[in-house]
Amino acid sequence: MWNAMITPILPMKITGVIWYQGEANTWLPYDYCCAIVSMINDWRNYWQIGNFPFIYVQLPPYTFEAPVFPLLPEFRDKQDCALRLPNVGVAIAIDGGDYDSPYGNVHPRNKQIIGERLAAVARKIVYNEPVPYMGPTPKDAWIIDGVGPIQIAVDFNPSTVGSTLKLKPNDCPLPEEEQKNCGWFEINLFGTWHRASVILCDGTTLCLFLYGKSGSPSQVRYGYATWPVATLYNSWDFPAAPFYLNVTG
Repeated sequence: MWNAMITPILPMKITGVIWYQGEANTWLPYDYCCAIVSMINDWRNYWQIGNFPFIYVQLPPYTFEAPVFPLLPEFRDKQDCALRLPNVGVAIAIDGGDYDSPYGNVHPRNKQIIGERLAAVARKIVYNEPVPYMGPTPKDAWIIDGVGPIQIAVDFNPSTVGSTLKLKPNDCPLPEEEQKNCGWFEINLFGTWHRASVILCDGTTLCLFLYGKSGSPSQVRYGYATWPVATLYNSWDFPAAPFYLNVTG
């Protein structure tokens, strides 16, 4: 790619880069963190115009044969290593899956939503416009004391919420035998993940419930699966990215 596609355009003036990662890399998620950071730094060094904007798409859901299929959650997590660098943004696409796409669900048909979110990120980090451009981001998770089911509150950064969080109904599109590859809200109890019920406690806080279990939960996570079931949005209709948090007492 470097010799055939990048070297010929190095003399050109650019403002920034929009990057949609090819899915072939997903089978090596643990190498990707170093690879994407090194690539961005290398390109910035060659263009010699400073830390130009770099905006990427977090890969949407799709199904594929092993070993790629079960590695998608880890790969999406490693994509976010790029956010350690300055002037980097991400467009979230976990609600952009298209299981019934006639082109194969690795090629979702709704490209418009991806373009709109990339444009929002560009307007913010490239042109410094005061526009919403990201979904709600979690801040911390803590145990709610009380009798009954295990209860955990998850707080979100108010600046990423808008007027309020929103929970939308959504279903797993995968066949019944594959629905273990869908992801919702989950609680880690003694090393095992359990699907949790969730309600909106207030505008910036979710409450998760785990019934029929006892003990001290250690972590919560959302959408950490091959096919995340996107249910959490902010008031601007941007989806939350998959996340996991340690739980405090």
